[in-house]
Amino acid sequence: MAARLPSCWWCRLKPLSSCGWHGLFAKLAGSPRLASEAATPSGLARVLARPVESNLRTRHIDQMTSAYFPPVPCEPELLAGAESVRAEGETPTDFGEESVAKAVTRRRDQDAFLRRATDAIEDARTNGSGIPADQFLREMCERAETARMRIIADVESRKTASQQAS
Repeated sequence: MAARLPSCWWCRLKPLSSCGWHGLFAKLAGSPRLASEAATPSGLARVLARPVESNLRTRHIDQMTSAYFPPVPCEPELLAGAESVRAEGETPTDFGEESVAKAVTRRRDQDAFLRRATDAIEDARTNGSGIPADQFLREMCERAETARMRIIADVESRKTASQQAS
């Protein structure tokens, strides 16, 4: 006989895992444990009576993982630099975790950019919609020269305007 899932007091018949109330509460509280604790009116009263910090701590503990980065050997200057820029109250672990998260995001963005560029190059080759590199460079040089001449003309006109004003 299969184990019966506990049902929600609020929904009566639905198991906790499919209860709309608990899904909403879990999203609001950010913790499945808090959601299942609020399965009864008395449980909900206990959760709501607790200080907000306690519920946030429960949420944080629920979201913690058991994965760790190994200790990172580094030069003393690098460690001193990291210590000097850490925010007030920020632990070395927080600093390291944030740094790793930013590096992962940056590398994912780089990979996505390279994938898009490779796809665009391949698309240009198959469709014949690209232009040869020497033609592209020639056009870019022409545009740069046009912009340079426009800037020179603008500077000259400002010089003459300031000389006439004085």
